[in-house]
Amino acid sequence: MKKNVLFGMLISVYVCGQAQTNDKDYVLVLTNNINDTTINVSSREYDSKQLKNYEFKSFTDQAKINLIKNVKNRKMCCNGAILEVGALNMNGGKQVLQTIIDSNWTEFKDAALVALCRMGDKHSLDIFFSKINKADPAEKAFDQYYREIEYIKQPESIRFLVKLLDSKALNEMPKETMKPTKFAATIVRVLSRMIIDFPIKYFNDAEEDNAIKMAKEWWFKNRSNYKIDNSKY
Repeated sequence: MKKNVLFGMLISVYVCGQAQTNDKDYVLVLTNNINDTTINVSSREYDSKQLKNYEFKSFTDQAKINLIKNVKNRKMCCNGAILEVGALNMNGGKQVLQTIIDSNWTEFKDAALVALCRMGDKHSLDIFFSKINKADPAEKAFDQYYREIEYIKQPESIRFLVKLLDSKALNEMPKETMKPTKFAATIVRVLSRMIIDFPIKYFNDAEEDNAIKMAKEWWFKNRSNYKIDNSKY
């Protein structure tokens, strides 16, 4: 069986198991199995959305030790494991990730930079957002990096999205790409997954205009009083 298929099956079992049982030992076993599988997946095209519903609080101390050990080994390392280190905000994780960048492990440098951003490393945040703020047209940056922006879950992520939501570039998007309303609604959906107590969680296509308006009004009132949800990937 291919590793990515096995990984997908484990994720499905994990999510279903969490929903249907209170047996903590069962959930922890699943968590460790998923962790071990992630470490052994060698695909360099790892997609962070696979773990968006994966709650990292279930990681055991031993699982964290194994994770760091494997990320230090280039042959065992993978982008998914690197992103886990960032999401877990593990002790010693910043040093390990910086070593990957300094050692020029080319295949893992981008993931290490993004993981450092998730951990709040100022230098890494400056590098990442400086790059995407220079993108032209503006929607290109969002389309290419929105998963990373959502994963990072730092104030810089929120500010980038809100700025784009209210930008002139958004209203001047060429028709052959995406309608401005549809694009803005996508930004609102990303914000809704990142911010605790965000007023709009679910809305359909017919409700997009109203959702965008509500999001802008909410941000105007709460821009200095919001909390980012770091409990999930």
